[in-house]
Amino acid sequence: MPLSSDSGCLVSQRNVSRSGGPLKGVDWNTCNVRKQARIMAQTYDLILKGGTVVNHDGESVRDLAIAAGRIAAIGDVGSAAAETIDCKGLHILPGVIDSHVHFREPGLTHKEDLESGSRGAVLGGVTAVFEMPNTDPTTTNAEAVADKVRRGHHRMHCDFAFYVGATRENTHELGKLELLPGVCGVKVFMGSSTGSLLIEDDAGVRNVLKEIRRRASFHSRSEEHTSELQSRGLISYAVF
Repeated sequence: MPLSSDSGCLVSQRNVSRSGGPLKGVDWNTCNVRKQARIMAQTYDLILKGGTVVNHDGESVRDLAIAAGRIAAIGDVGSAAAETIDCKGLHILPGVIDSHVHFREPGLTHKEDLESGSRGAVLGGVTAVFEMPNTDPTTTNAEAVADKVRRGHHRMHCDFAFYVGATRENTHELGKLELLPGVCGVKVFMGSSTGSLLIEDDAGVRNVLKEIRRRASFHSRSEEHTSELQSRGLISYAVF
């Protein structure tokens, strides 16, 4: 990305000489000073002041500025904002992506639904969720995916995507289903779950993997061993 639109500074950090040094004629100190001056002069909607920011480059005490619902600057951002929150002594963490949630909609919405589940997620610092397919009906075809996406729009409080459940009946369609809008991947249950969501044998799993090109998530439980333990009364599953 360009460092600055000022004359003499419209260059990328990747534009270095083959020897590894900076391009001749570019005053990097001046560029950085101008960039910092623009940041300091900008007015933001919100500044989180003096918190310990945890980012890809480590932890340090920095300000975080918000404009139009997005992070606009990190560092020394000045003080021009409609609202400033003193975050001294607090940590500012990136939003969490939860790749395994069960929000029970459609079906068992007396437990939870897409609205209430996502509301709880954002209150806990989760900003995106991948929701599981063992609902009622199960999410195993294009119509079920579209229905969930429709339910989520304007109701869910965070970003979202849905797994498509793999079955023996839809295995040949998974290559198309995994590319639908709102789909994050394919879920394979190797132990009994809901309806036809069960592919417990190696050959079935191999067929699924032959069809897909994106990500797959596995409920890795031996159906054979689970059934044996249940028959002997060594384990049981409560029905809620």
